[in-house]
Amino acid sequence: MTIQQDLPISRIMQTSILHCTPDIPLCQAAKCMAKRLCSSIVIVENHQALGVWTEHDALMINFSTPSILMRPIAEFMTSPAHTTPHQILLSKALLITELLALYSGPKPKNRSQFY
Repeated sequence: MTIQQDLPISRIMQTSILHCTPDIPLCQAAKCMAKRLCSSIVIVENHQALGVWTEHDALMINFSTPSILMRPIAEFMTSPAHTTPHQILLSKALLITELLALYSGPKPKNRSQFY
């Protein structure tokens, strides 16, 4: 893939991302997603992305016990959430994404070593 114009990701990124706190009940997070016609929600605490919950994650939940809907979203999120500075170039962001997808060993404590 060739990038004609290497832009900072801030030029193409979505800024109105659906988010919630880690203690929000699963049912409330799902309602927010349905209302916004969104397939994922980012779990945030103290302005830091902790994880993400997606429609795919929902497929892994056994809904035969209704009380599961009242449990906190943090119990079901995929974590850690990988973030990147908004000024990073698109080519570098794509490379980081590919590296994270391929990386199967222990997750680094300091994600900055990827950029």
